[in-house]
Amino acid sequence: MKKIKVINPMTEIGEHFAKFCSEMPDVDVESITEGPAVIHNRYDVALAAPDTVRHVQKAESEGYGAVLFTCHADPNLAAAREGVRIPVIGCLETSTHFCAMLGTKFTILTPNKAIQRWQEENIQKYGLTSRLASIRTVKFAIPLEEILALGSKRPLPKEVQELVAMTVVEATKAVEEDDATAIIFGCGGFLWLEDEVENQLRKKGVNVLIINPLALTIEVARLLVKLGLSHSVLAYPYLEI
Repeated sequence: MKKIKVINPMTEIGEHFAKFCSEMPDVDVESITEGPAVIHNRYDVALAAPDTVRHVQKAESEGYGAVLFTCHADPNLAAAREGVRIPVIGCLETSTHFCAMLGTKFTILTPNKAIQRWQEENIQKYGLTSRLASIRTVKFAIPLEEILALGSKRPLPKEVQELVAMTVVEATKAVEEDDATAIIFGCGGFLWLEDEVENQLRKKGVNVLIINPLALTIEVARLLVKLGLSHSVLAYPYLEI
């Protein structure tokens, strides 16, 4: 089966996603070389667009079977689809649709208000507004790159333990106050924290579904390759370039 290309639409932090995928022989991770160091807002998305699309087209020309992005806000997803025939999928779109299928309402945990607004727009575009319980902010006390570097360590460093504690608090509120039945990590900074967050919630008696978008989206990409499925050209017309 053809391999999967994970594209990091940022010039930095790609090594952390590569480490996460290091035991997946069918997955390669590549960062863009021209664009923002890290995506924080819509301005960064615009800066990332040209090289992101080029990398997606490059992946298709190299024989990859599917492409997905590391950023959990699906930057430039529609534009990338119009440049290739292989499936291009986003972490947010994939995880929210799975939550709508496996639960009733879901909550997204995200690091700041700017990304929250952007994710709200995407949820509306995906037709899932009625299934959104809330988007709750879990502010990162240290930069994203540091969180990714420390999050893979065991035992978890103090800074990451504090992030886990805040995440558990907001996830609990999502269930008890917003009626969420599923929780989505809305940023790559939570990449390594699924098990720890889930364990602490279980100890509190909060048995909510937790979805790690990147891990799920890789599996969905594999399935699309296996089934020979891609996005509809009626929805995303292929542009001869």
